[in-house]
Amino acid sequence: MMNAHSAMRSAIRSYIQQDKDILSLFSQSDEMLNFSDTKVTPWRRASFDGFRHKFSLHGRFPKDAEDKADAVCAAVINRLHHADIELDGHALIDLSFALSETMTCADHVSCKVEFDALTISD
Repeated sequence: MMNAHSAMRSAIRSYIQQDKDILSLFSQSDEMLNFSDTKVTPWRRASFDGFRHKFSLHGRFPKDAEDKADAVCAAVINRLHHADIELDGHALIDLSFALSETMTCADHVSCKVEFDALTISD
């Protein structure tokens, strides 16, 4: 069985890669969304143990693609906020949007979407 964070990352990656609306926003020169800024802490209740996850998804685009970066952020938020995603060996109790931002640099534009999640072991 995978640990909770690996199971969540794998399931979310698969979920995004199967979403035609999100995939349609990417061209071959764009970098697909990558996980970063991950923090996992134990989360306990009287009847179960689990984990609280904080993570970000980043995308990188050509410097003139700020509208595309904004559209990717919006699509990811729309699809993942409170999504019902099955995890291997764990249950996703909550997946909530926390924050998004688009950053323009000298040679590219990047988008960042942060989420909070709660998981418990099956």
